[in-house]
Amino acid sequence: MKAFKAFFEKYSVWFVSLGFPGLFLWAFFEAIFFPLPPDIGLILFVKDNPEIWINLAVIATVGSASGAMVGWLIGSVFKKKLEIKFAKNVKYQKIKDNLLKYGGEAIVFAGFTPLPYKLFAITSGMIGLPLKTLFWSSIIGRGARFVLVGYITAKFKDGMDGFWSSPSGLIWVVVMMGLLFVFARKKIHKN
Repeated sequence: MKAFKAFFEKYSVWFVSLGFPGLFLWAFFEAIFFPLPPDIGLILFVKDNPEIWINLAVIATVGSASGAMVGWLIGSVFKKKLEIKFAKNVKYQKIKDNLLKYGGEAIVFAGFTPLPYKLFAITSGMIGLPLKTLFWSSIIGRGARFVLVGYITAKFKDGMDGFWSSPSGLIWVVVMMGLLFVFARKKIHKN
């Protein structure tokens, strides 16, 4: 636990010291290999700049979608080696099955949840999911997640507790999730 805390402090300070490009890089690297979720960086930046929370959410979204495309490329180029390495990995098999069955919708879902997003991006390349499907699904799923995190951080000084205790909090999440999935289905099936 102590080693993780030291790792977190070292890298969060480094990314924050880079300014807004650091937020982009944090989200970019996390979508490929980095273990710390970019939400942490987004929260740190929004706390210092609440008036531009939406801009910061966009930076994190574009960084994450860009990193996902690199993850897709890694999966595509090293497909055979990765398939051998992950052949018996249950988590990989579940992700692969979900991507084959649901395609972009699985990416949207993974982007909004704490599922291992980097594995979805790399596996997308391995199974040949179209790159534009990965990109738009990443924009939708990650965008919704980062907009929510940015909004909560900027609007509610007490964070999640303040958000959930507000009357509009739960309604906002339900409406956002509904719009997210309706838009995702239309956009993904159009591509």
